[in-house]
Parts: sequence; structure tokens; C-alpha cells
Amino acid sequence: MEHEVLQTITELQAGGDGAFLELARKLRDAVDAEPRAVRRIAEETILKPRRIYCLVRIARTFDPLIDDDDRLIDIGWTKLDLIAPHVTTQTIESLLQLAENSSPAVLARALTGTPLPATTHTLQLTFTSADYTLLREAFERAGAKPKGKGHVGKEEALMRIVGEYLSHRPRQLAG
Repeated sequence: MEHEVLQTITELQAGGDGAFLELARKLRDAVDAEPRAVRRIAEETILKPRRIYCLVRIARTFDPLIDDDDRLIDIGWTKLDLIAPHVTTQTIESLLQLAENSSPAVLARALTGTPLPATTHTLQLTFTSADYTLLREAFERAGAKPKGKGHVGKEEALMRIVGEYLSHRPRQLAG
């Protein structure tokens, strides 16, 4: 892989989410041209293999089916990655509409057929590696099951942890 390709990938990655589609195409081309490209890109940029594969999948899935880059960029790479495995020429329009009108959490549940309560809230948290290890252990002790790099049932597990904490701590008034 040429140095210029890696430089372009690095520049596109630094461009943020607005450049993800162009980055996805550049990554796809690099992976198609060189069998060990994912490993080399991961070693020489800040991109992780999982993100590289995700973006390559997006370029491979959507480029042959849709020319509206602005629409894809508005939807975002997270939701495009969720719907990519389900996309066919027959389903693309309905899936794009679902992605446009849903949060990632709602979209993921809709794609798996998991019912979602009428009112939900999404919470994004960032942890150090040590704290995340503790959180994973707490989730598993509270009943969540590991799956891939995440957990199934983590919301229910978290609420069990919160309920247990609150049942042993007197409420304190803010003030």
C-alpha cells in the first residue's frame, strides 16, 4: 500500500463524520487492492479493524444501490452499518427511511424485532479501560450476557444494579 493512500485515509479520518463516506470508499479500494490492508491501516492509523470493516461494508453495500451521498451522510455511518446486512434492492428504500426516522437504539431493536418501550432515553457514557472492565463484570453479575464486544440485556442489568444500590442507600436531598 502506498504512503499516499495511508495519508489520504488519515486525512479523511481526521475530517470527522462528514467525511465517512469518502473514507469508506478509500478503505474499500485499499482492501480490494491489498489482502493485508486492514492490518496495515490499523497499524499505521488510529482506525481500529472493526471500524475499517464497518466502513468497507458500507461502501460495498450502498455504492451500487444509491447515488445520494448527502442522504447517506445525513443518516450516518452508525445507522448505515446497522442496516447494511439487511439491504437488498427491494429493501433499501424502506430501510433508509427507517434509519432516517429512528435513533440507533430504536433502529437496532426494529431490525431484530425486539420490542421497544413507548418512551425511551439513550445514554452514551465513556469509561477508562479499567472502569469498563468493572462495568462489564457488574453487567454480567446482574444478568447481562456477553455477545461480541457488548452485552445482551445490559439495560435490564443496569437497572438491577441501580435498584440494588438505591435499596441500600438512604435518599439524600439535593441542596
